Amino acid sequence: MARLTESVQIYGFGSRFNGKRPAHDVDLLIVHSDVGSESCRFAIYCKQLLSAVIPHADITMLSRDEEADLRFITHSCAKSLGHVCSGTVEEDVEQIGIIIADQEWGPVSDAAALIEA
Repeated sequence: MARLTESVQIYGFGSRFNGKRPAHDVDLLIVHSDVGSESCRFAIYCKQLLSAVIPHADITMLSRDEEADLRFITHSCAKSLGHVCSGTVEEDVEQIGIIIADQEWGPVSDAAALIEA
């Protein structure tokens, strides 16, 4: 049975999020539910939106099982930036852009203008 909504968790890791300067990019991790086609398609869509909103973003995608096997979040000291849900994807991506900008981790494009374009 298909899920009614998809959601992913977004994490930041690397030099921009662990206080090292200078940071020239934004390393993000998208953790999606599984390797099924709906989950993967939604994660790819989120990656496209985040790439448009956050300049110099390097985005990695892992399913929950892959992340658990690799312990990527723990090993990279990743910081949770929020969820993106299919019903509120544009607003959620914009909010993550604002979170990154507010933390002074570097410039973020005008999320609303890019998402609406």
